[in-house]
Amino acid sequence: MKKWMVALLVVLLALPAETSFAIGAKNASVQLATGKKYVSYVSFSASEPVELRPVLAQNKVGKTQELAQMAKAHKALAAINGTYFNPYDEKDLQPMGGIVINGAVQHFRGGAVAMGITAQNELIFSAGNPYSLVGTLNAGTPQEKSWSAFNVNHLPTSQAEAVLFTPAFRTTALSIAGFRFVAVSGGKVSAITKDSAAIPANGFVVAYGSQRSDVDNFHVGDTAAYRLQPSPGFEKAVHMISVGPRLVAAGKSAVDLSSFTEAKITTQKGQRSFIGMKADKTIVMGTVSNVTILELAEIAVKLGLADAMALDGGASSGLYYNGSYVTKAGRNLSNALVVVKKQQAAVSAPKK
Repeated sequence: MKKWMVALLVVLLALPAETSFAIGAKNASVQLATGKKYVSYVSFSASEPVELRPVLAQNKVGKTQELAQMAKAHKALAAINGTYFNPYDEKDLQPMGGIVINGAVQHFRGGAVAMGITAQNELIFSAGNPYSLVGTLNAGTPQEKSWSAFNVNHLPTSQAEAVLFTPAFRTTALSIAGFRFVAVSGGKVSAITKDSAAIPANGFVVAYGSQRSDVDNFHVGDTAAYRLQPSPGFEKAVHMISVGPRLVAAGKSAVDLSSFTEAKITTQKGQRSFIGMKADKTIVMGTVSNVTILELAEIAVKLGLADAMALDGGASSGLYYNGSYVTKAGRNLSNALVVVKKQQAAVSAPKK
């Protein structure tokens, strides 16, 4: 064998082998009392070298994008639609659930059930918002004070609200009549304005309605920061998305519709999406057509899920795998859950 052939063979043997993933898409039929239902789903083991994580359309809150475009932008192996949002007003398009990515809050408002995702791809479920936002002002000085905001990156609906806006919001220019804004840049209060403000690229803005006096605690030059405080049991979550309702807990149907009023969720049949985990840590995410939430819960139980939650449904329901649609959503989406190779996760991660 010639020397150059030997050298080439040595180089080829030294190259790392392409990682294979035990992730796949399947179709299944499930017999219910109301008839046979057909499920399309993607499943993978939590131990696979992949990461399940939420993503935002165009990496912004309040933007939309086709599910396949989001998946391709993140080089996803698979993707499914995420939490509810308002698709009917082009000036809105804001999610109606919580989204945390890499420990950084992207959105808070609404969401009956939270699903945390650990670094090991294990799913943690909790009712409501499992985080509190803890703000500090002039930390470590005699003038130290605390501050808080209840919603994040969601335009307020009343003058009683306090909202945190970060660079993840769809625009840097804020304009809300009657609100006073505290702009924090590089860890210091850089401006206090009324009716309008700009979100600094290296900071955030806290917006206070006219019914709140919190803004009087801030002064230009003060140091200001915030952090997320997880509730007990949620400390291991790296990512979070809140949607609902809960479908399954401890292997049994656990539907609680008390937080929902719309008939399309509470009683009507429709296109549905879900995600859950089996006792052996297998993650399953899928879509089913023409079922009620209660039927969806029964299907999740029959698929062997120990815990499961409903995602947004109707025209938002979509599932993507291996470069093409398994179920095509009927509209562009504001957010999604994607499965990516672990080494890719840091490339597209939003920063705080």
